[in-house]
Amino acid sequence: MISPSAGLTPETAEARRAQILARATDAGNDAVLVFGYGSALGAGSKSHGTMRYLTGWDSHEATSLLVINKGDRVLFISSPFMVPIARERLQDVEIIDLRPSEWAAGLKARLTATRNVGTIGFDEMPVSLYRMLTPALEHLRLQSIDRLLGEMQLIKDEEALQLHVTGAKICDELFAALQKEISKGTPCWQTQLALETKARGLGADYCRTWLTARPSADHPRYWPEEGLHVPQPGDQVLFGIALTVAGHWAHGIRMGSMGPAPEPHKAMWRLASEMLAAGVAALTPGQALSGCMAAINQVLCRHTSAEERTSLSGFRYGHGLGLSYEDPFITDCFPQSFGAAAPSGISGPAEDQVQPDLTLQPGMLMELHPNFFSPERGGAAIGEMIVIRESGAEALLKFPTSFMEL
Repeated sequence: MISPSAGLTPETAEARRAQILARATDAGNDAVLVFGYGSALGAGSKSHGTMRYLTGWDSHEATSLLVINKGDRVLFISSPFMVPIARERLQDVEIIDLRPSEWAAGLKARLTATRNVGTIGFDEMPVSLYRMLTPALEHLRLQSIDRLLGEMQLIKDEEALQLHVTGAKICDELFAALQKEISKGTPCWQTQLALETKARGLGADYCRTWLTARPSADHPRYWPEEGLHVPQPGDQVLFGIALTVAGHWAHGIRMGSMGPAPEPHKAMWRLASEMLAAGVAALTPGQALSGCMAAINQVLCRHTSAEERTSLSGFRYGHGLGLSYEDPFITDCFPQSFGAAAPSGISGPAEDQVQPDLTLQPGMLMELHPNFFSPERGGAAIGEMIVIRESGAEALLKFPTSFMEL
C-alpha cells in the first residue's frame, strides 16, 4: 500500500501552510481556518483535497478543522476514532480531540486576538455545523480565500506528478483487464466491482468506475441499480475510471463494443477520437485554454449539422486534476451540462456571461474527455490525462485510445 502522505514531507506541508497564511495576511487576514471532509466522498468533495494539500491528512468519513495563525498549527478532529492515527501521522500539527459541538469553544481559545479570518472549504461546511461555530465567528470578519489556495495548487511539482503517473498506470491495468471481466456474462455492476477491487489491490486508495454497455450508450452508469444489464453482442461499451493514489486523482475513459461493432458506432468513435486529437493539439504553453474547447467544437461542427447538434447531450469536455477530482481554475474553463442540451460550450456562453479562461503553463494537469450522446445513435467518449510540459501536452495514460472490440 502506498502511504497516504506519500509525496508530502512535513517540511513541504509547513511551507504550504506558511505560504497560504502569508497570502491571507496580504489580503488583510490574521488567521486561516480550513474545513475538510475526508476521502469517503470521493469526487464529491473538494475540501478533502485542500486539507490533504496542507497537511497530508485524510479523515475518511469524519470532518476536520485546521487553524493556521502566527503561533498555531492546530487540527480539530471530529471523530475520536481518527485521533490516534492523526497523532501518529501528523507530528508537525497539534491534534485536538473535539466534537464539532465543541469547536466554537476551541476556536475562541485560539483566536483571542484575531479579527479577520480567511476561510477555505467553508462552502462545503454543513449549515448545522456552521451554526455551532457562530459563537466563535460572529465577531470576526470572514473572507473566503479558496481561490488563493487554488492558485498555489495549479502547477504540480514533480513529486505530485509521479503519484498521478502511478494512478495512470493503474488505470491502464484496468483498461487492459476490461475484456476478461466484461466477457464473464455477469451484470455490469459486477464487472465494475471486480475492476475497482483490482485497483485497490494495485495501490489505489479509492476507485470509482462507470460502465455503460447498451445497444445504444445513453449516459455514464455508475451505480449497481443502473448496472443490472448483462452485456450482449453488439452493445456499445463506454468505460470510465476515477481513482486516487495517496489522494492524487487519475482518470480515463475508453470505448468499444461487445464483439464486432456496427459501422455507426465506429463512426462515433472516429469523431470522438478526432475531437480529442484536436483538443490535445491546442494545449500549448502560453496559449489560452479556451482554444482547446474551441478546437474540439470545431471538429464536432465540421461533422454534424446544426440540426443534429440540437439533439445531442454531453458532459463537460474536461476538468482539472490534482488532490481534488475537479481542481479549480482549469475546471472553471469547461462548463458543465448534461441533458437536453448541446455538448458543453458548443453554443458558447450566453451574451451576458464571461467564460473563464486561463493561460496554459507547464505543470498544469487535466483530464480531457470530449464526448457526445445522441438519442438515435448512442454515445461516444474518450478521456486522457494530460500534463502540460514545456514542449506541449503529454498523455499520462498509455493504454491505446483505439476502438476496443471486447
